[in-house]
Amino acid sequence: MLDLRSIFSKYFEHREFSGTSPQPEPDTPNNSENSITNPGQEQLPEPFEYKIIDTKEKFECFLTQLIEQELFAIDTETNGLAPVHHHIIGISFYFKERAYYLPLRHLRIKEPQLEPQYCFSRLKLVLENLATIKIFHNAKFDLKMLAGEGIKVKGRIYDTYLLAKLLLPEEKSYGLKELAEKHLFPEAGKWEEKIKQYLADRDTEDFSLLLPSQLATYACADAYLTYKLFEKFHTKIPEEMKSLTQTEMKLVPIIAEMELVGIRIEPEILWQKIEEATIRREEIRQQLFTLTGKEFNPNSYPQLCEILDQLGLAERLKNEAGKISTKEEYLKQIDHPFTNTLLIYRELDKKIQQAQNLLASHHNSVIHAEFNQLGTRTGRFSSSNPNLQNVPPDLREAFVPRDGRVLVSIDYSQIELRILAELSRAQKMLQAFAAEKDLHQITASLIYAQPEEAITDEQRKIGKNVNFAVIYGMGPESLAKRLKIDEKKAKEFLDNFFKEYSEIKHLRNKLEKEVQGRRGFSNPYGRWLSLKPDERYRALNYLIQSTAADLLKQAMVRIGKLLGKYSSQILLTIHDELVIEMPKEELRLIPIIKQLMETSPFSVPIKVSVKLGHNWKEMVPLEEWLNENEHHQELKEVGNE
Repeated sequence: MLDLRSIFSKYFEHREFSGTSPQPEPDTPNNSENSITNPGQEQLPEPFEYKIIDTKEKFECFLTQLIEQELFAIDTETNGLAPVHHHIIGISFYFKERAYYLPLRHLRIKEPQLEPQYCFSRLKLVLENLATIKIFHNAKFDLKMLAGEGIKVKGRIYDTYLLAKLLLPEEKSYGLKELAEKHLFPEAGKWEEKIKQYLADRDTEDFSLLLPSQLATYACADAYLTYKLFEKFHTKIPEEMKSLTQTEMKLVPIIAEMELVGIRIEPEILWQKIEEATIRREEIRQQLFTLTGKEFNPNSYPQLCEILDQLGLAERLKNEAGKISTKEEYLKQIDHPFTNTLLIYRELDKKIQQAQNLLASHHNSVIHAEFNQLGTRTGRFSSSNPNLQNVPPDLREAFVPRDGRVLVSIDYSQIELRILAELSRAQKMLQAFAAEKDLHQITASLIYAQPEEAITDEQRKIGKNVNFAVIYGMGPESLAKRLKIDEKKAKEFLDNFFKEYSEIKHLRNKLEKEVQGRRGFSNPYGRWLSLKPDERYRALNYLIQSTAADLLKQAMVRIGKLLGKYSSQILLTIHDELVIEMPKEELRLIPIIKQLMETSPFSVPIKVSVKLGHNWKEMVPLEEWLNENEHHQELKEVGNE
């Protein structure tokens, strides 16, 4: 494993951001024969060599060979894409220049198949072996499907889907066939076309309706191409990305388990929220009619434009293209009874839609959302089906722990500002964090040129806004709109900020230069961040966000390893926060988890806040919870820190 402290030390010492891009420079010829950015010149073997393992005798012979392998590729064929509802109908493997297909649950029984329960019980010996390397493409899906068969895949896992996303961040598609066609064989997608024809002939999309002999070539090709992509990509991982790559691979089973376990909800609470919001939305709708003197559809853009024009607000809401914008950011800039009321209406409307979406997504009162660990360009998680990262506070009341358990939220404190201080080496920021001072108050003191003790609450609020304006790459115009001040004053605030924190200005300029010249840069963990020259204002934000993401991911790996020995489960990762469901008897682990979250290669102290509760909305600080639950004396020490 790489020494991250050493990497960070060199990173800070040079600050030249000379990390190697995992792909060639734009418009630069690449003469390497093995370059993963150019399609391979290999030709697809004909015929493709594979075997169908459809009897117990064949299976035992196959298993004997599989047990001897140090690494192999594996792919599952299923009758659908939802692990909660669907199951495996066949499995393919590839090793030692040969592929194998194990048919299990094909509905057309004209050809022999293996008995599923027997097959999975025997495969468990290999797939749960810590010593072997298992190669997947989109491993999380296969791990969830195999978990449904009682197999918890262990050992080293490599995912060619994630490898491709790490090494080729600007690739258009990360599908197995598309990657194989571009980087292995031009004809790699031919088996997919053949299987599509089989399905079309039967007017179905269900693979289980095909014969094993019809699906075998396609299934074996998946395992074969996965193996060959691994061979191609694995040797191309730059040294500075190896630790990052291992972290991403170790996260896969943790995320798969998160999604399988899911988080419990109380549907009746969501129905109650919908009813309350619907009544309130109608009241607000009537207020809009009263304000305009006419009825209209608040969700209709043309009707809204007509109303705004009648109220004399249209000109103030025009965007750069000269069109009226009814986006929230524009409406918030106008302090008018109509726009203020419209924003309330929209908030209620959105809340109703979100609650309905949550209700449509649960299975037996449990939501199994998806978490994409490379869902953003910075490496931060995204969430979908449904998106749990934007659940409004009021609806969080419906998210509850299972019986006898407690929800525990562990959230990084001011992580973006701490990382900014660390990476820029801004001395005044570093001193503030070391002394545990109020950074927003200090920034306000610097930009107003007043003593800290003289700073008012309003000035501190402006100091906070300026701090985050810098992180998010805002210029004077954007800051002026946010603070509702003139642009000249906003520029003065920013100028004073960079005067006092000159190291941050130097870091920002250096990053923008990297983007202009190399279209990106690496963060301290080795993650390559691609940016176009006209996006250079985002560079500082991308560096901070990606570093925070990698800090959290390393913590998740450590915590996942710890919790693997207990029944506590990580349920959610929301920005800089983890939500863990813990039996009351395991709450003693909180001090250890807190320590694992706060472990970092930084010199600036990393802090987390801990909250507990019986629903996701009503979470209270650890100290308060301890006062109400005196029997948990073992947590007093961490509660008093």
